[in-house]
Amino acid sequence: MSRKDAVNFILSSVAALVLYMGVFTIGPYVETKLFPAYSKFQLASVEPYGDGQSRVVFGYTKYRQCEPQGFSWFAGELGASYRQLAFRAEGDPGPARPLGANITRHYIIDVRPDVLRDGVFAEIYSRCHPFWVTRSEIYP
Repeated sequence: MSRKDAVNFILSSVAALVLYMGVFTIGPYVETKLFPAYSKFQLASVEPYGDGQSRVVFGYTKYRQCEPQGFSWFAGELGASYRQLAFRAEGDPGPARPLGANITRHYIIDVRPDVLRDGVFAEIYSRCHPFWVTRSEIYP
């Protein structure tokens, strides 16, 4: 192998590694912004529940057939101070939701209704393919 071939091999290997790392670094960000699994959730109903909690139902659109991996609900401002909220779903989850417009079952979220309307944000994590977990910003 000549010196020129060795240099070409090294440069090609480095370029392939940079491309590989770029796909797994930029891919999740691009997918979150351009190809979310769910639309933003819209409040269908909200009522006080217990001590400082809310009982809510949301309407949403499911865009992609992905396997849900979990939710995260936060009170505060993204990029500033915030805290993760406890929540639970009422009732049986039932079968997987079809693509298109859907309504959630009741969720009990550990925040007052007035704060829920203006001071909460949420994400859903889904497995849409084997490369990474897809994050959908669902609320507000």
